Amino acid sequence: MAIVNATPDGNAPRPTGPGAAPGPFVGIGLPMALAVALAGKRRVVALEPEAIATAGLDQIEDPMIGCLLLGSKADALDIIADLVEAGYRGPVTVVAPPLPNPRMVERELSRAAKPMAVKLVVR
Repeated sequence: MAIVNATPDGNAPRPTGPGAAPGPFVGIGLPMALAVALAGKRRVVALEPEAIATAGLDQIEDPMIGCLLLGSKADALDIIADLVEAGYRGPVTVVAPPLPNPRMVERELSRAAKPMAVKLVVR
């Protein structure tokens, strides 16, 4: 099932510039409460890891992806690999438990996500 940025008349361009609503926050395998906390003013869309290839994430304007470093169905490296394969190039926020060296983990995730900007959030 593709995620669609619906507009009132279906094909009208989304408003851009100051005051325009940002694109969605897509929580991949994230608990909804955590996705809402990370989304800010973005609307939240839940997506299962196995649906990445068919979700059309590369077609969404101004999206943000969130996932867990260590998820029950897939970890962040698996999700990042699937996102790259699906053509997604936007930002990814990875949520991790306390780590001894979070900068090292963020560097490794960034290397795997070459076309994307990765931010590690420790919670």
